Amino acid sequence: MSKEYQDILAQTLIVVPTYNNETTLRKLIEDVLAQTQNVVVVNDGATDGTSGILQSFGNRIVVLTNQENKGKGFSIKKGFDYALKNDFEYVVTLDSDGQHFATDIPHFIEDVASNGDAIIVGARDMESENIPGKSSFGYRFSNFWYWAETGEKLEDTQSGYRLYPVKLMENIHFYTSRFEFEVEVLIRSQWRGITVKTIPAQVYYAEGKDRISHFKPSVDFTRISILNTVLFTIAALYIHPRNLFRYFRDNNIIDVLKKLFTDNNESPAKVANAMGFGIFMGIVPIWGFQMIVATFLAHKMNLNKALVLLASNISIPPVVPFLIYFGYQTGFFLWNHNFDTLENIHKVTKQLMNNGLIDSIEVMWQGLLFYFVGSFIFAAIAGVSIWLITHLVFIVKRKLA
Repeated sequence: MSKEYQDILAQTLIVVPTYNNETTLRKLIEDVLAQTQNVVVVNDGATDGTSGILQSFGNRIVVLTNQENKGKGFSIKKGFDYALKNDFEYVVTLDSDGQHFATDIPHFIEDVASNGDAIIVGARDMESENIPGKSSFGYRFSNFWYWAETGEKLEDTQSGYRLYPVKLMENIHFYTSRFEFEVEVLIRSQWRGITVKTIPAQVYYAEGKDRISHFKPSVDFTRISILNTVLFTIAALYIHPRNLFRYFRDNNIIDVLKKLFTDNNESPAKVANAMGFGIFMGIVPIWGFQMIVATFLAHKMNLNKALVLLASNISIPPVVPFLIYFGYQTGFFLWNHNFDTLENIHKVTKQLMNNGLIDSIEVMWQGLLFYFVGSFIFAAIAGVSIWLITHLVFIVKRKLA
């Protein structure tokens, strides 16, 4: 072993959160101790023989105890706090149900030694015959949302076998405490600029009654879905526009646009189609889901996804009030054959504040109807306009060439 490997291993704490896994816990701890003596086991309010097993190891391991079951995320964060208080740079987590192999720990350390700090996820081979159906579904479900919320692909976002560079993460406050924590920690760390990657890891799933899982599909999938909804909304309204702004800030905008428009080996028609469709999707009133729907439809329509996403970012926060206003005015014109005046809008707003609840709701529903229908029409007009402008740009470019 190199000195760098030994230094990183000495700075790494193994954290094993456990809850009622008495049949597999002892062997796992013994296997981990064969790799390193820096081991913390977090007893998450276990009601089986876990306490006796942990006591049998004496001072060879550190035991942290939750008096009642707090959740996997809570236990991992407790391990993070212990690591930071004791000056560890890294934490490796692995599950206590026997699915992870302690012999893979050196691979995480070697990757840090070779490539630097990152959150490293031990990616499972999901083609294995013994992979449970719910794990396979959760794998695809979680990977999709990770991509939607970060714009990056990750081979396995659900594996609990991970290395965390906790010193880099110590200023991030995580809100969740159960299985959904393992989603939050990846997304929000990536948003902070921490590299997230995978390396291959072995996995074993016991069959039948021998496999113990505390994941409750109905409850935990609901929690994870709510979290993904919140994270995706933040990503759509802030993270993706922020990243786009930073990209254009750090790169010459003319070079970026030239690369997108002319260096992608696509015909002018396909470029125009992507731009027009992106503008349309950026205006239609499905706030929070515009980018993910745009990307899905761009894939189905075989359009350039980068151009579609670029154009759909027309709905960045400073522009949104104008999009809402023009959508409303388009709908108002459709019904009344003229545009609403600012004076009338102000007058109606004052009436809403003074009217009864029933009258106010009726007026508001009418305004929302104008906006909703008008936004689709305005989006179509804007999309066609950008489509024509893009075609004209290529025509001018061709004549000047």
